[in-house]
Amino acid sequence: MTAKTDRYRRDIDGLRAIAVMSVVLYHYAPGSFPGGFVGVDVFFVISGYLITRLIHDAVIANKFSFANFYLRRVRRLFPALLFTLLASTIAAILILSPNHLTQYGGSLVSAIFSVSNFFFWRQSGYFDTTADTKPLLHTWSLSVEEQFYLVWPAVLFLLLTKTPRLPLLLVVGALGSVSVYLAERWLQTDPSAAFFLAPARVIELASGAALVPLDRYRPKSNALLEAGALAGLLLIAYSVFRFSDKTPFPGVHGLVPTVGAALVIFCGTARYSGRVLTSRLAVGLGLISYSLYLVHWPIYVFASYYFDLAMTVKVLLILVSVGMAVLMYFFIEIPFRYPKERKSRSYSRVLMYVCGVVAAASVGSAAYGGNGWPWRFSRDRAQVYEALGDVSQIVASRHQMAVDLDALSFAPGKVNVLVVGDSHSVDLGNAFRYSKLAEQFHVSRIGLKMVCFYGSGKEPVGLPASTLDECRTAFDAFSRDPRLQTADWVMLALRWTDQGLTYLERYLESSSTEMRAKLVVVGRTAEFVDVPKLAARHGRVNGLDSVLWANRDTKLDGLNERLKRLASRYGVRYVDKESVVCSSERSACDALDENEKMLIFDYGHWTIEGARFYGNKMRAQGVLDFMLKPQPASLGARVD
Repeated sequence: MTAKTDRYRRDIDGLRAIAVMSVVLYHYAPGSFPGGFVGVDVFFVISGYLITRLIHDAVIANKFSFANFYLRRVRRLFPALLFTLLASTIAAILILSPNHLTQYGGSLVSAIFSVSNFFFWRQSGYFDTTADTKPLLHTWSLSVEEQFYLVWPAVLFLLLTKTPRLPLLLVVGALGSVSVYLAERWLQTDPSAAFFLAPARVIELASGAALVPLDRYRPKSNALLEAGALAGLLLIAYSVFRFSDKTPFPGVHGLVPTVGAALVIFCGTARYSGRVLTSRLAVGLGLISYSLYLVHWPIYVFASYYFDLAMTVKVLLILVSVGMAVLMYFFIEIPFRYPKERKSRSYSRVLMYVCGVVAAASVGSAAYGGNGWPWRFSRDRAQVYEALGDVSQIVASRHQMAVDLDALSFAPGKVNVLVVGDSHSVDLGNAFRYSKLAEQFHVSRIGLKMVCFYGSGKEPVGLPASTLDECRTAFDAFSRDPRLQTADWVMLALRWTDQGLTYLERYLESSSTEMRAKLVVVGRTAEFVDVPKLAARHGRVNGLDSVLWANRDTKLDGLNERLKRLASRYGVRYVDKESVVCSSERSACDALDENEKMLIFDYGHWTIEGARFYGNKMRAQGVLDFMLKPQPASLGARVD
């Protein structure tokens, strides 16, 4: 290891270890570490502290140089980043589909120029279903940090030299407060902006920066240090294990890991608690944390592109990532951060970085402009990738179609159908709208999460207060919606679970028997691991129907059967959505339409072609013919 200065703190490297392992374990085992993404916030706090301390000390000593500062940043960040981008680009060219390589090319250019947070913000959210096809998704946080490095040195320099009487703590406090306010506002209007854009993340960096003027007030009592360090570690642990992709983030919730990280830095010199952070393992992981953060996600994405990763394989990939990070630390990070040649020759290295940037940007631009270079693949595989289409565009268009469905009103002359539910209700609504079913039915939709379907019955135990408030509002809006009085049929189409069946039963028990519209419960659709990946692994369009059948989730059969019995018990019609997609007689699940366009774009959601295809299939098979005939009231006496 290289020698450290007197200002070096082993405990901060230990905190880096906690941050990076939180992110790695979140990516590899999200079910066990659902809030591990907060490791990025911990990194931001560390960066805010260290960079502010470095600049502050240099300015006070009259030794600060912008040229030296940015040269050090380039040495610290760019060599390992460029290596990761180069290795990822080679793998992307060999592995990714034309559509995904096109997206990769755009993300490569944006990562090089430190704007990938804008790139991924414009695409979709961090937690979306296509995240594991984006090898450079994690570079959004590097872009936020680099944007911070671009602005903060000049601001801090002016504060310390031109307005020395203006307390630094007051400035960073004001910036942090504005940041939290912006994040909360964006969470209401554009959650992806709150997650990806730097203004919403200033609070984490400002919290770290605030520790610099507070350093002089660090407690002398070890008891106080112990209490502060333990409280900080517990706040971080709480975030890692209790937060999830459903938590509104960052905003106020982001303060939990942020305050935790700040407390650990402030009190990390505690005699006993600090030993967790200064152990050889923790410090070692902290030293390689930057390289580990860079490589772990591309390794996961490329490995999972063609294979279903068992936990044992994931553990192996984590070890491979750690091994790669160690090599990068010793053979890339250290030699470039601490070059042995004269300072005058350091600028030749900067020129080398520039050449690397130009080369990588050229490759990324060519891949993006060349539609992902489809010539890389055989005719059969090219047909598969053409059938898959642009998943990001599909997701974006479905979102807009959901909005359109919600705005549709009923009209005379046809049967009026109100579809209610989660994202799978969008599929059913699109089937009514874009297939031949539109000749017989008018459709509209109301979005309602399954967790909110306990209705007017007893509120379930264990739901967060914010979720209960959201559900009360959403269910009340659903109950009062005037379309309930003009609809002929209300179809409940959700991704039901065992708990959801309990909620449904409560709703059926509490619903009025005088309800004008008649109820239909729609079963869960056929589901798979990931249809695009199954298709890519198969490598040709012929035989895809059989591949899907062999890889369907058979556990849904039992759940749908229980759902059917529950509907029958309350005199409610049931529609078997799974049998529309898959046929046990043919031992096949329809994968492509007549134009060889993919019908399912993820684990089970329908493309527009899929909605049209399955809608026409329902029409041809007469699945919904009962809705065209006069019916008795929807909810009758319970049949036991």
